[in-house]
Amino acid sequence: MVDEALAQEKRVADAAAYEPSEAEKATVALVEARQDAGRQVRKPHEGQWYVNGAMLRGHQYVEWSSNDSKLVVPPAPRKRIRLAINRIQPKVRARLAKFLKNRPVPVVVPATTDLEDRLDARATTKALDFLWRKLQLERAYARARRWASVTGHGYWWFSWDPRALARVAIPDMFGNQVVRTLPVGDVCVEVGSPFEVVVADPTLSDIGQQPWIVRSKRRPLSYIEERYKEKAQFVIPEGDDSAAEGVGDRYAQQLGRLASHGGQSGQAFTPATDSNSARRPAEQWVTVHEYFERPCGKYPKGRHVVIAGGVLLKEQHELPFFADMVNPYPCVDFVDFEQAGQYWGTTIVEQLVGPQREYNLIRSKLAEHLRLMVHPKLLVTTAHQLQPGTWTADAGEVIVTAFAPGLNPPIPWMPPPISKDAWQAFELLKGEIEDISQIFPEAEGRVGQSTSGFQTNLLQEATDAVHGPDIRADELCIEEAAYKARRLMKLGYKPARLLTVTGRDLEPESFEFHKDDIDEAADIVVQAGSALPTLKAAKMQAVMEMWTAGLLGPVDDPAARQRALSMLEMGSNEEAFDSVRKDEEFARMENENFRNGREVEPPEFFENHDVHYRVHTDALKSASARAWPQEQQALIREHIIRHIAFVNPQAAVEHAMRYGFMDLARSILQETAMAAQSAALVGGSPPIAGTPPGEEAPPPEAQAPPAA
Repeated sequence: MVDEALAQEKRVADAAAYEPSEAEKATVALVEARQDAGRQVRKPHEGQWYVNGAMLRGHQYVEWSSNDSKLVVPPAPRKRIRLAINRIQPKVRARLAKFLKNRPVPVVVPATTDLEDRLDARATTKALDFLWRKLQLERAYARARRWASVTGHGYWWFSWDPRALARVAIPDMFGNQVVRTLPVGDVCVEVGSPFEVVVADPTLSDIGQQPWIVRSKRRPLSYIEERYKEKAQFVIPEGDDSAAEGVGDRYAQQLGRLASHGGQSGQAFTPATDSNSARRPAEQWVTVHEYFERPCGKYPKGRHVVIAGGVLLKEQHELPFFADMVNPYPCVDFVDFEQAGQYWGTTIVEQLVGPQREYNLIRSKLAEHLRLMVHPKLLVTTAHQLQPGTWTADAGEVIVTAFAPGLNPPIPWMPPPISKDAWQAFELLKGEIEDISQIFPEAEGRVGQSTSGFQTNLLQEATDAVHGPDIRADELCIEEAAYKARRLMKLGYKPARLLTVTGRDLEPESFEFHKDDIDEAADIVVQAGSALPTLKAAKMQAVMEMWTAGLLGPVDDPAARQRALSMLEMGSNEEAFDSVRKDEEFARMENENFRNGREVEPPEFFENHDVHYRVHTDALKSASARAWPQEQQALIREHIIRHIAFVNPQAAVEHAMRYGFMDLARSILQETAMAAQSAALVGGSPPIAGTPPGEEAPPPEAQAPPAA
């Protein structure tokens, strides 16, 4: 404690010696003034966010007291029943399931058709996939989406963490490559809430179009000392880890630490205390304000200012990393409902608060009525001399009353039946909640009004179509996030990283990835609708139709049946094209070898000869191939004829003789004769590639060379 006190005194003395310039004072005053102005615009919405969070948690009788800045429960009679039947939570969970079921996958599209650009795009796609798993962005997306459901916005903040560990391959003293895990830095993504953000213009719905934004977040003092060493000694911490006003930690106090289900009249919700907090040393915290200004005439590359404790820690006339992008700020904004002319818009929870309160009111009145029916009131006169508290709900109770001639015994009073209008209002509220949320029983996995499975599928697809624009907005946010992550990798991946990804065949693949492998001219695309939930039955039906139509191969081919069964089990149609894609890539590599005059191995029987024929002939049709030396053109033609020999030997011999490859023609004839002799020994005709098992090959005159 003495050491801490001395350190604090020294810090106060250092801060007193700090003498900022007039320009620094003006910059600090500008940022603080704009932060205060933006917070005043945001403050009227904060109370509703607290109520939304409480309603979602189950505290459904709370209201926001703007005078005390607390959640309170209005007073009510002591005997009033207050039921909280939370119908908001299942609707929000069902809607979140539509966003989170499928993962939107960003795919890098090469800028040109060159093989090198295609390989770079493929490697960048795999690197983004590796980054998604390493940074646990799937969980970060779920957290941002939950913030958006309650407060309307959820953020991903991008930065570069120089302390992050990564696997790199370095040479040892003997010249061998050794894999080491070193602090070479990596991309950092933080999930943020709107309590941290203020914007310049609340009438602009897109954060990328805001003239400026301010992010205020409480950081430990060690964060300042590590990143801003020059002026860190001038920053005075704010003390313990109590929440600061207006930077988002009050949300944790109001809701995040609620330990019990509240509903008592007049109760104010305060944070739960920790009995061990006095024993632990207090963490020193400070609020860091980051000011970002969009590129303008005065600042063509934007402006970035960082202040903490009234000290200007950093100022540069250029936004970090993304000044040239449409959204120049280092964040991605996931919006619950985007509304024109409003940045602080509404949420699904806010729209359900009113019907939920009315539903609870009717449900509580029903409970009060049932209690009166089970324990009715008793009509007595003074002559009965019945003592207070005698009439209770105990079974077998003996009640003694005064007897007088002609005096009737006490009469229980039963309430009248509930009106049908009350039940109709009850059902009306349930339907209104479904209409507002657009989440119907069929979409929640329950049996609704439709009894047909086909009708249920149609209703689920119609519900997905309603939420489709919101899900597409999140897909575009993921696409924007991929651009920002690629920019950070382009700037920071100077030592090659050893990345490990899992292929579609569930086999691990390791490769080195360097910043030079990134082509920023390549586009990044998230396919529209890829994040929408898909029906398993619809997938199975699509696979069956593809197999029946012969798109996966001949119907009676065992390999085609195996491929269809695999697709039915894994649920991915891309597996049908993996084999073709591998042959295409290998054929393109062979074209590159022919272009550079390198040796190419002869075709093998297991290759897809039709695919190789198509890729090689496409290369010959290009204008660049006409400039190849005659020797290289002859080599690729001979290679193509060898592929034709596996499919149509007669046509291969004709092509070989036409181009003067007499040795190749004799070799094909000899191989054909040997195959015919072998077939004669076992019976049948020689096998031809592409002929289904159990069928005879077509006669030579019916065979033709593969079409270009």
